[in-house]
Amino acid sequence: MPLDNCQSPGATSRAIKALSGMPGQGVTETQYIINPGMKGISMGAHKVNPAIKVSKLSFSYGTSMALQDVSFEVEDGGFLGLIGPNGSGKTTLAKILCGILPFSKGSVEVLGAKYTGMVGGSKSTAYVPQKVNLESYFPLTVFEAVSLGIRSVSLFNPPSPHAKAEVERTIQSLGLKAFTGKNIGELSGGQLQRVFLAKALVSEPKILILDEPTAGIDATNQTNLAQILLDLNAKGTTIILVSHDLSFLGVLAKQVICLNKTVHYCGVPSKLDPAALRKAYGAEVSLVGHTHTHEFTLGK
Repeated sequence: MPLDNCQSPGATSRAIKALSGMPGQGVTETQYIINPGMKGISMGAHKVNPAIKVSKLSFSYGTSMALQDVSFEVEDGGFLGLIGPNGSGKTTLAKILCGILPFSKGSVEVLGAKYTGMVGGSKSTAYVPQKVNLESYFPLTVFEAVSLGIRSVSLFNPPSPHAKAEVERTIQSLGLKAFTGKNIGELSGGQLQRVFLAKALVSEPKILILDEPTAGIDATNQTNLAQILLDLNAKGTTIILVSHDLSFLGVLAKQVICLNKTVHYCGVPSKLDPAALRKAYGAEVSLVGHTHTHEFTLGK
């Protein structure tokens, strides 16, 4: 199934825009297997209050309908995989949940607070955009890029000593310490993805939304990303993961939504109806890939 390719931002003056969402690249299909000898993931007490509640949401770009009558809930501490073909509304939905796009029809409730439909969103929600290709002279270091995840920080308002310590801690936790002073345009795809993730995590969000995070990174980095996400979810972070990589979601997600303008399936991955996939994609697809195989541990 062909996937879209992205275009890199054209000018360095668009540095901030590049950190808040760009179209994504094709992904490598990978099969993920849980090592049967490893201990299962520990989720703690079951939580029933929804972190996200969407009801009868519709959205259009002009006369082009992107989302129609979309309704679903994600429980607190849940892990939702959002799948669907190109142009199905996945990124649009992710941006609405983050408060990046306004909406006028339907309702969205995040952590008990109803969105008004205007741009804004919850301070407890963080967004990792689709992969961006950057020129080697892109004028932001890893430290500066991660710092922008703190709301009080901008290119003209440097982080406080406390914020600086949080940035350094997050960079260290994602294995980026050696790249702290390096321009982000000089990083590999996997390194850059970790920078975007660090930027999202530095504010310790309760909800993390990732849009095509496996785009353009190799199988090893995909596996590393899977481990990071499992560990975050085990600690209680609610995760929404948008992906074309069905095998990546097949193991990670506790809940799957198959979207193409409207919801064709919402439930556990193991019960995903092939008929719903065919209706959404217009072709035979499955949740298992066969190009690479990697093992990772559920929880630490």
